[in-house]
Amino acid sequence: MTDLFLGYQNKISAQQLQQFQQGLIEGNFSNSIGKRINYCYYPLANAKATVVISSGRVEGYLKYLEVIYDFHQQGYQVFAIDHLGQGLSERLLADSHKGHINDFNQFTDDFSLWLNKIVQPKCQGTLLLLGHSMGGAIAIDYMLKYPQDFAAAALCAPMLGIKLPAPKALVKLLLAVLLKLGLKNKYILGGGKYDPEPFAGNELTGDAKRYQWFRELYLEHPNMQLGSPTNGWLDQAFKACSNNLSAASQLSVPTLIIQAGADNIVDNYSQNRFTCHAPHCQLLKIDNAKHELLLESDSIRNPTLEAIFREFQKYC
Repeated sequence: MTDLFLGYQNKISAQQLQQFQQGLIEGNFSNSIGKRINYCYYPLANAKATVVISSGRVEGYLKYLEVIYDFHQQGYQVFAIDHLGQGLSERLLADSHKGHINDFNQFTDDFSLWLNKIVQPKCQGTLLLLGHSMGGAIAIDYMLKYPQDFAAAALCAPMLGIKLPAPKALVKLLLAVLLKLGLKNKYILGGGKYDPEPFAGNELTGDAKRYQWFRELYLEHPNMQLGSPTNGWLDQAFKACSNNLSAASQLSVPTLIIQAGADNIVDNYSQNRFTCHAPHCQLLKIDNAKHELLLESDSIRNPTLEAIFREFQKYC
């Protein structure tokens, strides 16, 4: 894959990106329920600010290596966390492919512990928050609870609502029945183990090379692989979305939401609704973009990064 060139301005090959990875410092800690949470950071002497990455479901910090490289090139020190049950972090269920959570608040609690114990002692300049999808939902919940910690945030396709195959009321009714039957830890209907779909049918990105890159990454690191969510995860995700939407007016941290115009994973209407009620929030829509804005083709990815860099520069 040496012909694959990545990066925002300073292009590097996939092989050079692997060499860049050698500077990544990796670690882990135990959360409040005794589960191992993995994280990484990329130090930079005299960094102008510190960026913290809250990634999405089925993601880990290794998938963000290109993003870390881009922010490093812009003069930022970068930290990233693999949320509980995601990436390299410990799973909650014996079937490691099940995307599960018992309480969405656990994500925020872990994030707070990590930020205070690991990130803040090494922080340079202001703290800036970058979130994606489920990581965006965690980021919003965190900023609502701890508004003093971050100077600003940028959220790519945040999970404020979920695209569903049927009316939400019907899905929630069926989910309530499944939970009552004690099927909280079972895959959602139609779900199963990690099974990468061909690029042609994927809903994540329009960039074939980046898609191939991260699928090969998951082959190289099979412990990162994650399948469908459980009924319990879906129940908690619905609650988290509802809580964040209802508290939109209380968000005081300046926040840029970047919306993927062709998103079929999360619900863009909910992002519009949130932005209308959050006085310190602005929304930028990127037309024709699929869900993974930071893994998209350069024609989409570059404007996304440029918008984030412009916003973050205000707080350096």
